[in-house]
Amino acid sequence: MQDDKHYKENDIICPYCDYVFTDSWEFNGDNDTEEKITCGRCEKEFKVTRNIDISYTTTVMLCDEIGEQHEYKIERYLEYENKDTTYSYYRIETCDKCTNSNYFTITKEEYEKNI
Repeated sequence: MQDDKHYKENDIICPYCDYVFTDSWEFNGDNDTEEKITCGRCEKEFKVTRNIDISYTTTVMLCDEIGEQHEYKIERYLEYENKDTTYSYYRIETCDKCTNSNYFTITKEEYEKNI
C-alpha cells in the first residue's frame, strides 16, 4: 500500500511538486472516490480523493415558534457592577419548556429581598 503524501488537506496539493490548487473547491469528485488529475505546474498526473466530513448542529425551538406558551420561572437574581461603579439589578426568568431567558431590570430592594 502506498502512503499518502498529503492526507486530508484543505486544498489539493500535488504529491510531486507540492503545488497548491487554490481553486480546490471547484474539484467535483465524489466523496471517497479516487480520481486522476494533472498538476497545473509540473504537469504530472496523480490521484486525488475528496474527503467530505459532515456535522450537524441542533437548536431548541422556542415555544412561540411552535405555537405554545412559555412557562417562565425565576432562575436567579443578578447584581451587575457598571463601568461607573454603580450597580444594576436583574431578575432572570427561564422557560422550562424551551430554555428561552428574559432579563428584567429590578430595584435594589427587590434584589435584596430575594437573594
